[in-house]
Amino acid sequence: MQKSRSLAGALSVTTLAFIAGASLAPRVARANGFALERYEPSSAGEQTLWTDHPWYSSTRWFAAGLTLDYARKPLVYGTHFPDNSFKETGSIIKHGLYGHLDVAGSFLDRITIALSLPVALYEKGTDIAGVAPLGGAAVGDPRLGVMVRAVGQPDRSPFSLNLGVAVWIPTKQDDHHVGDRTARVEPKIVLAGLGSSVRWSITGAFQYRPKATIGDEPTSSGNNVGSEVQLGALLQYANVKYRFAIGPEAQLATVVTDHHGFARSYTSLEILGGVHYNIAEQVQLSVGAGAGILREPGTPDARVIVRAAYAPIRHVKQKKIERLDRDNDGIYDADDHCPDVRGVASADPMQNGCPSDRDHDGVIDAPVALDVCPDLPQGEHPDEKRLGCPQQDRDHDGVFDEEDLCPDVATGPRADRKRLGCPAVDTDHDGVYDDEDMCVDVPAGDVPDPKRLGCPLPDRDHDRIADDVDACPDEAGAPSTDPKKNGCPGLVRMEHGMIVILQPLYFATDKDVILPRSFPVLLAVADALNAQPELKRVAIEGHTDDRGRAEHNLDLSHRRAASVEKYLTSHGVEAERLESHGYGMTRPVMTNKTNAGRAANRRVDFRVIDPSAPTQAN
Repeated sequence: MQKSRSLAGALSVTTLAFIAGASLAPRVARANGFALERYEPSSAGEQTLWTDHPWYSSTRWFAAGLTLDYARKPLVYGTHFPDNSFKETGSIIKHGLYGHLDVAGSFLDRITIALSLPVALYEKGTDIAGVAPLGGAAVGDPRLGVMVRAVGQPDRSPFSLNLGVAVWIPTKQDDHHVGDRTARVEPKIVLAGLGSSVRWSITGAFQYRPKATIGDEPTSSGNNVGSEVQLGALLQYANVKYRFAIGPEAQLATVVTDHHGFARSYTSLEILGGVHYNIAEQVQLSVGAGAGILREPGTPDARVIVRAAYAPIRHVKQKKIERLDRDNDGIYDADDHCPDVRGVASADPMQNGCPSDRDHDGVIDAPVALDVCPDLPQGEHPDEKRLGCPQQDRDHDGVFDEEDLCPDVATGPRADRKRLGCPAVDTDHDGVYDDEDMCVDVPAGDVPDPKRLGCPLPDRDHDRIADDVDACPDEAGAPSTDPKKNGCPGLVRMEHGMIVILQPLYFATDKDVILPRSFPVLLAVADALNAQPELKRVAIEGHTDDRGRAEHNLDLSHRRAASVEKYLTSHGVEAERLESHGYGMTRPVMTNKTNAGRAANRRVDFRVIDPSAPTQAN
């Protein structure tokens, strides 16, 4: 076998390891071997995968089934370094499929006996250090268990105490990882209960297991087993009526011989999630999956479990007390003041067993006529669906809940004409309520359509200029005081909430001084704003390319935007309609790697803030 040494002798020789996820390799010659499979299924018929939650004969007499368990990489080989890191070099068992034949029976509603026979069905991997995957199926060590109920019923009370013991009978298979060569014994205590749809279980066990090793190399750590402490936990949502349960389980085990307790290579922790369902109170099905968190030999990276069992549920009939109750109202005739008329219990002996009408509304209380509201008179407007109850009007708007489409919202000053009991709504906030608005989600705007209530006039080119006054209705343009040019493209146009300038603005190099060649464009922007006063707020945004320092570019872009704002206000645009911002090089529209891209990024944008760009009505 290969060994790894550090440079200049600074580190000691590393140890090649058999490992289940993270354990170290054997260093002794091949010894007596042990059962590698760590999964031990709970008794047949339990709605669990691994953690015990016992059942007894008041639940069922008998259960029998099959469990299939797939394990990924339960045994690998690699190098464990002095810094406690591990490098895997091979998978001795990469894939393993195992079966368990499970049988259980109970008597005296206190004792359950269970038998489980493990069978290794298939293994795939690589022969390393004298350990190889199975070439075919092999039978493992049968497990015989007894569980005794001491206090409570696990599935009928919030708390129960159960004591058990399990024995593994060695089959002494030739293969050295299917079974142990000696017997194993495991006493166990189980605390379990069910209440408020929560099923829980906590288990503690000590498994006596003679020390054993596996492989050709001398014993180190991680290739051997011994007596161990085991802890389990289960928490489920359980619906007893529909025989369904779902929840996680955890199983922790650590070898305690030779002071190895909770050492890395001698501790295993697996987390499983499971779903369980009993079909027609006859067949129990379970499916689960999980992963190994802490690992020793036999703990896989991942595990998938499928269980099926014939587990008929038994219903224990309660003995009837032979006492007379002629009217079947649950009050025995000896105590019933009205033995021939169904009534209700009362502390008053003269009323006990007689019908009552506590709210005096003429509807007798349960159990005769079932007054749903026995303490509330039905009044002048009785509820037809709830006998003995008045109709409800939770929002106090005069419309009873039975007819009120908005029973928790009062109609208010303006009722919705199409939805009884609901207030009128104006979704687009244009002053026209939705029950009359022909464009519910589109405000009517400053120029509403007289033919379609609540709708704006059509604007095919979306330039905010209605088609009936747009000289170019199919081509986006800008407002103009000249009717022949209004809405036609020029140096600017309205587009997607922006005043788009069709020529760039020019400034003195590295300054905020506007060059005269840009005046025509800015005059066109000013004309557009002056011709369309409904544009209440416009942001002037300055941008630069990425040349120069970011701080300088940010300041320059802000000063240039402020210069444009000052120019527009000097040409008739109200100052309160404008605001200016500089963004420097932070918002490029093209790459800064080319001259054309940098030129495009040196720009001034005009974005309409109020009103926001409208959605075009159809």
